[in-house]
Amino acid sequence: MVGIVGYGIYIPYYRLKISDIAQAWLQPRKIPGEKAIPAIDEDIFPLGLNAARNAMTHAGIDPGLVGLVYFCTFSSPLIEGAISNQLAYALGCKENITPADFGASPRASTLALQSCVDALNAGRSKAGVIVAADCLSAHPGSELDYTASSGAGSLILGNNGVIAEILDIESYSTTFREKWRHEGADPTMGDGRFVRGNAIKIMSTTVQNSLKKTGFSVGDFNHVIFQQSGPAPQRWISDMAKRLKISKEQLAKGLIFSNFGDTGSASVLIGLASVLDNAKAGEKILCVSFGSGGSDAITLEVKDAIEEKKGKITSVKHFIEDKEYIDYFTSLRYNKLIKRG
Repeated sequence: MVGIVGYGIYIPYYRLKISDIAQAWLQPRKIPGEKAIPAIDEDIFPLGLNAARNAMTHAGIDPGLVGLVYFCTFSSPLIEGAISNQLAYALGCKENITPADFGASPRASTLALQSCVDALNAGRSKAGVIVAADCLSAHPGSELDYTASSGAGSLILGNNGVIAEILDIESYSTTFREKWRHEGADPTMGDGRFVRGNAIKIMSTTVQNSLKKTGFSVGDFNHVIFQQSGPAPQRWISDMAKRLKISKEQLAKGLIFSNFGDTGSASVLIGLASVLDNAKAGEKILCVSFGSGGSDAITLEVKDAIEEKKGKITSVKHFIEDKEYIDYFTSLRYNKLIKRG
């Protein structure tokens, strides 16, 4: 039985209210929500390392048992150079591990999860670490400036002490590209309605294929988590929920966008962590990622061991509450979008 044996997240301490961005650009709208801003000396590595350490503590696992370390990001400052092996060293893993870096898409974390599950089922290791971290930024005043955020999520997968068994993984891929970025350039987003329509179609197809394969119905799931990336994901999540007949109650625990913004490849793992913080044994979870025209649907069932580890986790609620607000100008400086002349 391969599943999650521990999980953790990390969100930067500094936050920016979305309404402050609108005010800075003389927009009359009052926009709810906030996003996380990395400190001036933070990037994807310390964010990912902190999330992984929280996950390792929650799992209570010996780093020497970890044979797989997968790092996921699409905001790496490196064109060449792996991060996964550096992360493995910092976590205290042995040198005979298999490190791998996944990128280019917000979907990277669930693609890494699939690879890790396959390796564990093949007997290549007793445990694996998946870490997703992104520090996203966008051109000041652009549509993506209102959502681009920072955060990290981590899962420890294994066969012993499983708190959520992975019952099935279903994937679906197309050639659609909702967002892209050339070297040294700002990210480019496609037309909002066009992106939303395709995202809904792709994720809905993935979910329907998953339900057909597993024999479950939407109503069998206590919690459903969707990727929360790009501008206004709440709108297309609402539209998709109506299409698939998913209730607000099923979505409630996994909605973290208004608290943290778009955390990129970490988004779906942070949403999953929020659900697991409140989950009970026997509950079923459907976790759906999206990015670069593709989607993965992960079906999980919560196990009794989750109760034994409740006191070991640094909860999502902790990161929602542990914060300090900064102004828009400071956020631009911390994101290195402006500097002194």
